[in-house]
Amino acid sequence: MNLKQVDDQTWLWVDAEDALVSQETFCAWELLQELYGSMREALQSDWLTFELLASRGQKLPEDDDLALNECGLGPSALLTFSWDAMVLEDMRAAGAKPSSLLKPELLSAIEKLS
Repeated sequence: MNLKQVDDQTWLWVDAEDALVSQETFCAWELLQELYGSMREALQSDWLTFELLASRGQKLPEDDDLALNECGLGPSALLTFSWDAMVLEDMRAAGAKPSSLLKPELLSAIEKLS
């Protein structure tokens, strides 16, 4: 792999409550909507709204037309997953606890590294 190819790649890790949710490689010019779409595909409750926070706690912009590199996410970044505050409030009011983030078939495919 040459240096140009490395510059075109963005490695992203998404973590939530001390658990790695996702580890993916994107092209640096892919749009934020690709990242959000990829996350939704992995979520058990994909209809609920969520936020992705950059390493310094700032929420990623809602503008889907921004490329990953325009958001400062290249060449690599660790993001934090969080359910939307209103969603969590509604869940708590209903007495529900947030279930596992990932779909069961993805959870069963995960192997613990020793």
